[in-house]
Amino acid sequence: MVDIRKYMQLIGSLIFLCNTRPDICFAVSVVSRFSNKPKETHWKAALRILKYIVGTLDYGVFYKPTVDELSGYSDSNWAGDTDSRKSVSGYCFSIGSGAVSWRNKQQPIMALSSTEAEYKAACIVACEAVWLRRILMDVATQMRMTTILRFDNQSSMAIAKNLVLHAHT
Repeated sequence: MVDIRKYMQLIGSLIFLCNTRPDICFAVSVVSRFSNKPKETHWKAALRILKYIVGTLDYGVFYKPTVDELSGYSDSNWAGDTDSRKSVSGYCFSIGSGAVSWRNKQQPIMALSSTEAEYKAACIVACEAVWLRRILMDVATQMRMTTILRFDNQSSMAIAKNLVLHAHT
């Protein structure tokens, strides 16, 4: 039997660590779903994340002084959650050489196709890009930075580029 208090303390510590280690965000989000009734397999999975952290202590987000481009990367897996069949979206923004914003979250509504899942993820990335641009303009008004959004689904790219299709989607 797993001690719920110890499990929740471990999960809380891992969630705090996600602020500086985006590479563990997805794994931590999966094990945190079972905080109410953790089983031995969930405890072992959380300990495995700790073992990974110990083995990768020199990993992190490193920044170089070049600040020329805000890049956003987006991806989604259609019906990736086997329990609810909802899609999971993720994105990461970087300025120059280091990540500045990232997120991995289950979509609230079930997507009917991979195109819909990817298009929703791209929409979330576009909103985050606008927010980051406004923050950057407040910090440095002289900054003339380009913003590039990247996502990999051809159908969702076609929808985003063709204004005629928006009425049908």
